[in-house]
Amino acid sequence: MEKKAFHCAMSLLERREHSKLDLLQKLSLRDFSSTDIDAAIETIAKKDYLSDERFAACRCRYQLNRGYDWLYIANEL
Repeated sequence: MEKKAFHCAMSLLERREHSKLDLLQKLSLRDFSSTDIDAAIETIAKKDYLSDERFAACRCRYQLNRGYDWLYIANEL
């Protein structure tokens, strides 16, 4: 079942960057066990496919391009 959680997580990351918390919540909604989710996220993070820093940078760029100011972005993150 761990491989299914891994493949589901990779599928989510193919579309856009996610934070670890976002990915954890989305996998939990899909009824994977917590051990499978933790193992999948750990594997993905080790391979540098998942990065909270990269997520924050992408989110900042996206919000700046939409015209939001730094205070709004900082509050959102």
